[in-house]
Amino acid sequence: MSDLYTHDEIDTFANMVGAWVAGGQSLDSVRSFLRATRTPEELIELAIARHEMRMSDIAGVEVVVDPKTPHTPWYPGPKATDRFWPPVKAILEDRLGDVAVTDIDKVTSLTLSKLNAPGTHEFSDRGLVLGYVQSGKTTNFTALAAKAADAGYKLIVVLSGVTDILRDQTQTRIDEVLVGDSVEWYPLTKRGEDFAQSSGAAALFTKFDGALIAVIKKNPARLRRLRDWMTGAGKIAMQHAPLLLIDDEADQASIDVGDASRTSTINGLLREILNHPRSAYVAYTATPFANLLIDPSNENDLYPRTVIVSMPKPDGYFGPERLFGGIDSPDDAGLDMIRTIPAAEAVSARPPAGLGAVKTWSPTLGSELRRSMLWFILSTAAKRIRNGHGQHSSMLIHTSMLSDAHFRTRDIVFDALEAVRVGIATDDTSVLLELEEVWMSESARVPAGSFGYESIAWVELKGTLRATVDDIDIVVDNYKSSDRLSYSSANPTTAIVIGGNTLSRGLTLEGLTSSYFVRSASAYDTLLQMGRWFGYRGGYEDLCRVWMTDELRGWFRDLSKVEQEIRDEIARYRREGLSPVELGVRIRLHPDLAITEAAKMRNAVNASLSYSGRNPQTTVFRRLDGARLDRNLSAAKNLLETVQRYGGDVADFPAGASLKQSLRGYRDVPAEYILRFIEQYEFDEDQREMTRALLTDYLKDELQQNSLRTWRVVIMEGPNGEKLDLPGIGQIGTVVRSRLASTDDDLANIRILTSAEDRVAGIDWHDGETPPKGADLLVERSGRHPDEGILRLYFLDRTSAPAASATTRVPLDAAGIVTGISVDFPKSSTPDKAIGYVIANVPGAADIEEAEALDAADKADEQGLEDADEA
Repeated sequence: MSDLYTHDEIDTFANMVGAWVAGGQSLDSVRSFLRATRTPEELIELAIARHEMRMSDIAGVEVVVDPKTPHTPWYPGPKATDRFWPPVKAILEDRLGDVAVTDIDKVTSLTLSKLNAPGTHEFSDRGLVLGYVQSGKTTNFTALAAKAADAGYKLIVVLSGVTDILRDQTQTRIDEVLVGDSVEWYPLTKRGEDFAQSSGAAALFTKFDGALIAVIKKNPARLRRLRDWMTGAGKIAMQHAPLLLIDDEADQASIDVGDASRTSTINGLLREILNHPRSAYVAYTATPFANLLIDPSNENDLYPRTVIVSMPKPDGYFGPERLFGGIDSPDDAGLDMIRTIPAAEAVSARPPAGLGAVKTWSPTLGSELRRSMLWFILSTAAKRIRNGHGQHSSMLIHTSMLSDAHFRTRDIVFDALEAVRVGIATDDTSVLLELEEVWMSESARVPAGSFGYESIAWVELKGTLRATVDDIDIVVDNYKSSDRLSYSSANPTTAIVIGGNTLSRGLTLEGLTSSYFVRSASAYDTLLQMGRWFGYRGGYEDLCRVWMTDELRGWFRDLSKVEQEIRDEIARYRREGLSPVELGVRIRLHPDLAITEAAKMRNAVNASLSYSGRNPQTTVFRRLDGARLDRNLSAAKNLLETVQRYGGDVADFPAGASLKQSLRGYRDVPAEYILRFIEQYEFDEDQREMTRALLTDYLKDELQQNSLRTWRVVIMEGPNGEKLDLPGIGQIGTVVRSRLASTDDDLANIRILTSAEDRVAGIDWHDGETPPKGADLLVERSGRHPDEGILRLYFLDRTSAPAASATTRVPLDAAGIVTGISVDFPKSSTPDKAIGYVIANVPGAADIEEAEALDAADKADEQGLEDADEA
């Protein structure tokens, strides 16, 4: 820092820079203004540098933005002088602790910084924040609303589901955490009172000094009223009220499901509201399948073209992998908290199909339903002992979406609970022995000590059962019921909740410990949203149990993989510098489940992942991890040594478009050598479609069909790289592959390893032949070697400087020789084993991984290839 100016002086000017940028000014215009006021040049640059440094402090979250059209960095995070965020932060720290609030602070600051500054003359942003089911999205967007108001967004609208109960729940949280008694906020809605304004917008937009807040149900009448109220203010007044529209559960009701001739009502109204001259739309959802399949070419629709943020998983969060096991290891079964409902009981717990059949249906109390109820009594009593006081405690029974089924189920649950209540009150031996058996068995399967808690003896638990069971209410929550679910901070609720749709979208079941779930679902988003057992279970992690069928358990485990793949894709595309309109997140298909409603997928295109006729290749490397680079080089040398030791003779392979280049390698290499090499090679974690497990599984399947038993190994060489000695081969020239410029300095993304011309190598050609190109080359390759694989080994020059014309690339500058591999497969003998996907209809989405689609863009960086062909 310069000695001429104090820290406070620079800070004061940095604050002014930030305010002007937030008001829509560019940094160049700020410089010009300060120069005109005769502010010293050094002070100007120091202030701008401090402003930009504040921007760089917002990091650590996976976010995808459009790098081609960046707006001026404007939001450095909250300031001590802010009006709206500091009181919200204090409340959240008291409830959640400093660590959790730091994470929320980081994510919301990053999200806001990627939207346009509210002072920008005109803008229309579309964003998506991907959270987890029951992970605190409401808390996140409440924090975002506070910061947006501090930054200058005047009108904050929260769309909260399609039911009154969910809108009221969100309104209550907004009132408690955000609005409170502050006169800085002007609430446009209240608990029990949805949006009903009809006048006064112009005065509020231009004269009220604070911010306006509304929590609105996604209902056509309410949205029309909001639209008309806003537009009635006039365009000049609306310019004074930048709009932030937060869409909670954004995949529900907001998506356009109209046919080709019409836009669906709610989606059309949202587009009209977002015609506001200064508007930012931020969607929040844990099930983004429908949002990521919106047509990105329609700029008026809601595709998240501006920014996609993947929230980090919060500490203490119970997600699918904790309950159903990890996605990468078949041996990781998750916590022992899932209990199986036999198929026969599941059938009897659901009403029969057919119109009106539920009206004559009489459910029976299955043994597992009874056991889940007993566990609810026991776990609630254990929580009371552990915490020394009552707290919210809930049980979920979810068997059907039909409201009549809920009431009929309530009757048998009531009778069973009453019998247990009487048995406890009268010290009935059989009831107490049954309760003791359930407690001893379940507490042994998930010991309290595994979460750091003291175990509770049966004799101590027994003494609290009567008071516990007397407090239990049975609540049916559906549109027909008059006694709806409600949690009061003053009086803890203990309830068995029976319901359907109202319990599967956004509504939080406080203190959920026991779930009985047999409701079938046909789509990813519906099924995941039903998982009300996901969330935070602080203080009673060991007491959570879920009863479901084995089929449902398998589906949830499968969906945990689908969900993680989406987050991995977002992370990978962020590293590759792709924008939201380029990323085309692929969503894996499931044999038994749809992704979402068919109408929400009309803009999707099909894609697939199979190694049949494909040429998967390593394109990302941890360039600074010298130890890993050395291990991969050793794995390649081990392969070559093994081939030589067991009689392999060095062969020559013609290569290049004119076949003038000659490369060395081996023919007739046994498949077990290739498998051993794949086991030794360390694939980067971001190489999602080329992993050890995928390659090994595919190869073993082909071997069972008597295919790929022999391989060809080709050593790819270049004229311009450093020299390397290889066992049995001798000295070769390494290949030059520079990397894309990226903010992730450790990760080298070369984008393409194998060019179209490289794919000629390893195929037997006749004298005078000219190899075909593109799809014809693939056909020729499979026809000439239908049962053989080709492994191409690349050894990349450490420096690998890019060509002068490659402006988006930088030198590789690796800590060692980078070993890249390219595996060339013929057409599969079992083509039905391909993994199916759908993807948004972005340009090039279906073939983004094909080398030919990338080759032209990278041609300038493929140094030496043309020279080698003509040598």
